[in-house]
Amino acid sequence: MRVHYEPFEGRLRPYYVCNEAVVRHAGKHCQWVRGAPVDEAVSALLLEAMAPAAIDVALAVQQEITQRVEQAAALRGTQLQRARYEAELARRRYLKVDPDNRLVADALEADWNARLRDLDALQREHERQNEADRSLLDEPAQKRIRALAADFPRIWNDERAGAVERKRMLGLLIEDVTLLVDEQVNIHIRWRGGRTQSLSVTRPGPCQ
Repeated sequence: MRVHYEPFEGRLRPYYVCNEAVVRHAGKHCQWVRGAPVDEAVSALLLEAMAPAAIDVALAVQQEITQRVEQAAALRGTQLQRARYEAELARRRYLKVDPDNRLVADALEADWNARLRDLDALQREHERQNEADRSLLDEPAQKRIRALAADFPRIWNDERAGAVERKRMLGLLIEDVTLLVDEQVNIHIRWRGGRTQSLSVTRPGPCQ
């Protein structure tokens, strides 16, 4: 579902709209619901979840970030190893060719050089990404996560915090939210780490 805004009493009112059929097939909206009740319910649940064990939540988030960083680094390492192997294989092919066969030798030399360029580019990207990943796991990053968890309610309710900042905070704690709209709005939340939680709110009428 996507967010759609409409003016209401001098402000923009958010709606959650499933409009794939409209965009792709000129059909009708699959489902829609006014966004404010959903946002309020998810915010209340978020604050409730953060209150009893804020530091534990922060550490769980940090652990998940660490796992994802390690998985990404392992994948890049495998790609780098493969690139080294292909460069070495291209070198051996070039060294085995008959020097008098210039056409084949030139082609194999060009392939070897291309493999070396690919390897160099991959190595540079691997080092750059490793440096960026370390910034996610260093002590300042850990302190920021702990500070966010410990002071989360005040930060979340601060009027100066805009939609972008709240989305970033949500992204640290919630994987995704699924809405099923009927007479009620059924909200299914998947937290970071795999835990799920569901709740329902009354679907407001169009004039509410």
